[in-house]
Amino acid sequence: KHTSPIMDRLYKKYLNIIVFTPESANFSGDGKCILKLAREFPGGWYGGDLPDKGFWGINQKDQKELDKIINVIRRIV
Repeated sequence: KHTSPIMDRLYKKYLNIIVFTPESANFSGDGKCILKLAREFPGGWYGGDLPDKGFWGINQKDQKELDKIINVIRRIV
């Protein structure tokens, strides 16, 4: 349910990390990507050391929505 244990272990090993839980999609990494996700998928949360790097998340919708999230990330990073 909580992503912090995963994010904490991977944070210094990878620049960009996306974690899906049954309740949410969570991304940590490139600031441009985070700002784009925040614009494309309103209603989530984001912050960090923007515009350089940070975090973004949203409550999951369905597989189609998750595929859109992945495509936004792939186009930028």
